[in-house]
Amino acid sequence: MENIAQTLTLLLSAGLYHPIPTAIWGGVYVLGVIVYLFGYYKNPATRIYGASIVLGSRFALPIFTIVSLA
Repeated sequence: MENIAQTLTLLLSAGLYHPIPTAIWGGVYVLGVIVYLFGYYKNPATRIYGASIVLGSRFALPIFTIVSLA
């Protein structure tokens, strides 16, 4: 959870102008964290599935933020 401050900042800034897509990507992020945690709990090698979801959503949030601020 070391990236939570950046994620919340991006969600806030993107959500000001695009609340629905930002809420969806925020939900995807939370889902990815849950998949990551369960994967890590069962077998640390399977955490890659959750990590890929989290990283995918973390790449989308700056795009929403840039579009919102433009």
